[in-house]
Amino acid sequence: MATGGVGWARTLRSLEVRLRARGLTGSEAFDLLLPALEARAGGAATGVDEELFAVVSAVPQVAGDDLLGLAYEHFLSDVYKGERGQYFTPPPLCRLLWSRLPLQPGEVVLDPTCGSGGLLLPVASVGAELRGFDLDGRLARLAKVNLRLLGVDADIRRLDFFREPPEPVDVVVANPPFSVALDDPDLALAHRGLAGPRGV
Repeated sequence: MATGGVGWARTLRSLEVRLRARGLTGSEAFDLLLPALEARAGGAATGVDEELFAVVSAVPQVAGDDLLGLAYEHFLSDVYKGERGQYFTPPPLCRLLWSRLPLQPGEVVLDPTCGSGGLLLPVASVGAELRGFDLDGRLARLAKVNLRLLGVDADIRRLDFFREPPEPVDVVVANPPFSVALDDPDLALAHRGLAGPRGV
């Protein structure tokens, strides 16, 4: 089997073909694959399909870019682009953002719409405390397993950042949720106390 990012891409594409051959939609395939990935990452998982677990367990992991998230976006596009107009932030853009915003060890970094956690990955080695929120429970689970597979310790939660008061943080970085209608002025960042100079 191929290694690294190519290995993940090929594996997920192969699994998607198999799952769709069973008559599953992209959403259903996603829900079946997630427990297998969670188990692969060493987390607690229920309803694990043993065949899928064996396949994903055989793929070597690569540290660095959000390969798992990008593969899911491409191969299960009806879950993201089709239903909600979501897309994952490309890794080069993630690295560019952080190159413009040097961090200090110990700072608390929040991505309030974290998706698969790709924006948090480039700062994993800095020594910052990483937090991520996502309203989509599937994506919050994917971010947890993705970061765990890459050896990154982060506090990831399913949470509506725009409606629940966040805990204090030092840095906020986000790819704005363009799929969410923000015509309510109470949802603006200025009203959340997070429109300061260090937000990206």
